[in-house]
Amino acid sequence: MREHYSAAFKAQIVLEALKEIKTVAQIASAHQLHPNLVTKWKQEAVAELPVVFERKNTQAQAQEAQEQKVAQPYEL
Repeated sequence: MREHYSAAFKAQIVLEALKEIKTVAQIASAHQLHPNLVTKWKQEAVAELPVVFERKNTQAQAQEAQEQKVAQPYEL
């Protein structure tokens, strides 16, 4: 049966791998994981990083547009 790991646990492992203080093999061994799994999680996290910043920009733009709509009726 496969193990299911929480997002918080995966994030902890990925952060540890990104710091590059320990090797992937050391991290995997310390947490009883297969090294390929640590590498996979790290690759997935790095690939998704641009999306994190895009979402923030999109949310800020949407909020700004909403504020402009609300302010327009009051401008003469």
